[in-house]
This record gives sequence, C-alpha cells and structure tokens, in this order.
Amino acid sequence: MGTLIKQILKQIPPNPSANTLPALNERYQARNERGALRINELQEWLRLLLGGGIRATILIDAVDEIFPDKQHQFFEVLRNLINDDNIMVKVWISSRGETDIRLAFTQTEEIVIHRQHQGEIRTYVEREVTELVRKKTLLYGEVDGDLKRQIVSRISEKSEGM
Repeated sequence: MGTLIKQILKQIPPNPSANTLPALNERYQARNERGALRINELQEWLRLLLGGGIRATILIDAVDEIFPDKQHQFFEVLRNLINDDNIMVKVWISSRGETDIRLAFTQTEEIVIHRQHQGEIRTYVEREVTELVRKKTLLYGEVDGDLKRQIVSRISEKSEGM
C-alpha cells in the first residue's frame, strides 16, 4: 500500500500553498522509525496528497493479486477516496472477476471487458513461439515439437483468456 503513496508522490506535485512537504516528510520519518505504513496513515497521506483541488486518476492493475488478508483494508481505502467530497479522484482497477472484489465495489461504476476466446489466444501464442524459434531468440532455436507444444499449452492456460 505504501507503493501507492510512492507512485502518487512521483506523479503529483504537492500543493505548495498547503505546505504539505514538511508534513509528509515528518510523517515519513516517523514511519521509518516504527516500520510499515498503517492503513489509517495511508488514508491520511492520500488526503494530504490529493486534497486541495488536485485532480487525479489512480490506476491499479491486478487487484486480485493483493494478499487476501490485505484486500479488505485496501478496498476500504479506495472506497473512502472515491466517496470523499474533498478529493477529486478517479480510481480504475483491473482484476479477474472474483466475487469478493466485485462485492467490494458494488456502489461504483463497472466496466467489464470479457476474455478473448481461448482458441484465439492459443493461435496467437503458437504464431509468436514459432517466430521466436525461427529467429533463434527462444532457447537459441533449439525447441523440438514436444517442447513447443508444452510452451504454447502452458502460456495459453495461464493467460486465462486475457
């Protein structure tokens, strides 16, 4: 979750009139002394960074890969950001359509992008692997038919239609 703060700091210049840099630095030093950022601190930092009329868009990919014991807290932070009238932020998340994630954001707009047909993915992977073998950029071209089938099969299965 601290990564979110780091990325926002890189992208959004703090509002100089709000004098947020000294406050953030002080909080950062305190955090370093005791360890990881707590969930309530994450929310405070985000309010400091995103308050004051700054418009922001936050894009978080692979939300389903966040450790399950941290997901609930993280989702709460995102919902609080979305619902805070003093913060102008759009939050886009991507994930597999897992039920717990869908339920966490029932009050928000959802855009569903359906999986591609598995056969189309397999055809694409076969074409790309064949080309990599031809160019000798995959295992120096030393790929027999059985290994090629295994590679194509494994990549196609792991793509889960995405």
